[in-house]
Amino acid sequence: MLGNSLQCYTCTVAMKDKDCLQVTNCSSSEPYCETSVVNVFLIKLTNKQCSAACVSGNQNATTKASSYHSCCSSNLCNGMKIGDGNNTDFGNSASGLTSSLFRPAAIASILSAVLAIGI
Repeated sequence: MLGNSLQCYTCTVAMKDKDCLQVTNCSSSEPYCETSVVNVFLIKLTNKQCSAACVSGNQNATTKASSYHSCCSSNLCNGMKIGDGNNTDFGNSASGLTSSLFRPAAIASILSAVLAIGI
Protein backbone atom coordinates (compact mmCIF):
# COMPACT_ATOMS: atom_id res chain seq x y z
CA MET A 1 0.00 0.00 0.00
CA LEU A 2 1.27 3.49 -0.81
CA GLY A 3 1.42 5.78 2.22
CA ASN A 4 -1.99 5.93 3.86
CA SER A 5 -4.04 5.38 0.70
CA LEU A 6 -7.08 3.16 0.91
CA GLN A 7 -7.14 -0.08 -1.06
CA CYS A 8 -10.36 -1.24 -2.74
CA TYR A 9 -11.40 -4.12 -4.95
CA THR A 10 -12.28 -2.83 -8.41
CA CYS A 11 -14.19 -4.28 -11.36
CA THR A 12 -16.61 -3.14 -14.03
CA VAL A 13 -19.81 -5.00 -14.93
CA ALA A 14 -18.64 -8.25 -13.33
CA MET A 15 -20.84 -11.32 -13.20
CA LYS A 16 -18.43 -13.54 -11.22
CA ASP A 17 -16.42 -13.04 -8.04
CA LYS A 18 -13.15 -13.89 -9.82
CA ASP A 19 -13.67 -10.78 -11.98
CA CYS A 20 -13.63 -8.52 -8.89
CA LEU A 21 -10.25 -9.41 -7.37
CA GLN A 22 -8.18 -6.52 -8.71
CA VAL A 23 -6.82 -4.38 -5.86
CA THR A 24 -6.48 -0.64 -6.51
CA ASN A 25 -4.70 1.98 -4.40
CA CYS A 26 -7.16 4.85 -4.17
CA SER A 27 -6.13 8.48 -4.39
CA SER A 28 -6.20 10.62 -1.25
CA SER A 29 -9.37 12.29 -2.59
CA GLU A 30 -11.19 8.92 -2.64
CA PRO A 31 -11.65 7.78 0.99
CA TYR A 32 -14.34 5.15 0.24
CA CYS A 33 -14.68 1.81 -1.51
CA GLU A 34 -18.04 1.46 -3.24
CA THR A 35 -20.06 -1.37 -4.70
CA SER A 36 -23.00 -0.96 -7.09
CA VAL A 37 -25.08 -3.97 -8.10
CA VAL A 38 -27.95 -4.20 -10.56
CA ASN A 39 -30.08 -7.35 -10.51
CA VAL A 40 -31.81 -7.93 -13.84
CA PHE A 41 -33.98 -11.03 -13.98
CA LEU A 42 -31.60 -13.66 -12.50
CA ILE A 43 -28.36 -11.87 -13.40
CA LYS A 44 -26.31 -9.74 -10.99
CA LEU A 45 -23.93 -7.19 -12.52
CA THR A 46 -21.40 -5.54 -10.21
CA ASN A 47 -19.17 -2.46 -10.27
CA LYS A 48 -16.58 -1.92 -7.51
CA GLN A 49 -14.34 1.12 -7.29
CA CYS A 50 -12.70 3.85 -5.20
CA SER A 51 -15.01 6.78 -4.49
CA ALA A 52 -14.87 10.38 -3.29
CA ALA A 53 -18.40 10.21 -1.80
CA CYS A 54 -20.40 7.68 0.18
CA VAL A 55 -23.90 7.02 -1.15
CA SER A 56 -25.77 3.89 -0.03
CA GLY A 57 -29.25 2.60 -0.67
CA ASN A 58 -31.56 0.05 -2.26
CA GLN A 59 -34.08 0.46 -5.03
CA ASN A 60 -36.56 -1.86 -6.72
CA ALA A 61 -37.12 -0.43 -10.18
CA THR A 62 -39.51 -3.19 -11.31
CA THR A 63 -40.37 -6.71 -10.28
CA LYS A 64 -37.62 -7.91 -12.65
CA ALA A 65 -34.90 -5.39 -11.80
CA SER A 66 -33.46 -3.95 -8.61
CA SER A 67 -30.25 -2.30 -7.54
CA TYR A 68 -28.26 -1.41 -4.47
CA HIS A 69 -25.26 0.72 -3.75
CA SER A 70 -23.00 0.66 -0.71
CA CYS A 71 -19.71 2.06 0.51
CA CYS A 72 -17.19 1.47 3.27
CA SER A 73 -13.94 3.02 4.44
CA SER A 74 -11.42 0.33 5.40
CA ASN A 75 -8.90 -1.55 3.25
CA LEU A 76 -10.52 -4.11 0.92
CA CYS A 77 -13.85 -3.72 2.70
CA ASN A 78 -15.84 -4.07 -0.55
CA GLY A 79 -14.97 -7.73 -1.01
CA MET A 80 -18.59 -8.91 -0.71
CA LYS A 81 -19.35 -11.91 -2.90
CA ILE A 82 -21.56 -11.15 -5.89
CA GLY A 83 -24.29 -13.55 -4.72
CA ASP A 84 -24.63 -11.76 -1.35
CA GLY A 85 -26.90 -8.99 -2.58
CA ASN A 86 -28.94 -8.75 0.61
CA ASN A 87 -25.94 -7.84 2.75
CA THR A 88 -25.10 -4.17 2.38
CA ASP A 89 -22.90 -3.98 5.48
CA PHE A 90 -19.38 -4.56 4.16
CA GLY A 91 -17.48 -4.17 7.40
CA ASN A 92 -16.44 -0.66 8.44
CA SER A 93 -19.36 1.13 6.84
CA ALA A 94 -19.36 4.93 6.78
CA SER A 95 -22.26 5.55 9.13
CA GLY A 96 -24.27 8.74 8.93
CA LEU A 97 -23.44 9.29 5.27
CA THR A 98 -26.13 7.17 3.65
CA SER A 99 -28.76 8.19 1.16
CA SER A 100 -31.41 6.51 -0.97
CA LEU A 101 -29.92 8.19 -4.04
CA PHE A 102 -27.83 6.15 -6.44
CA ARG A 103 -24.68 7.13 -8.26
CA PRO A 104 -26.11 7.56 -11.76
CA ALA A 105 -22.84 6.90 -13.61
CA ALA A 106 -22.34 3.49 -11.97
CA ILE A 107 -25.91 2.38 -12.59
CA ALA A 108 -25.82 3.72 -16.17
CA SER A 109 -22.66 1.75 -17.01
CA ILE A 110 -24.18 -1.46 -15.67
CA LEU A 111 -27.43 -0.91 -17.57
CA SER A 112 -25.46 -0.13 -20.76
CA ALA A 113 -23.72 -3.48 -20.40
CA VAL A 114 -27.06 -5.24 -19.98
CA LEU A 115 -28.32 -3.69 -23.18
CA ALA A 116 -25.08 -4.50 -25.02
CA ILE A 117 -25.30 -8.22 -24.21
CA GLY A 118 -28.99 -8.29 -25.07
CA ILE A 119 -30.53 -9.32 -21.76
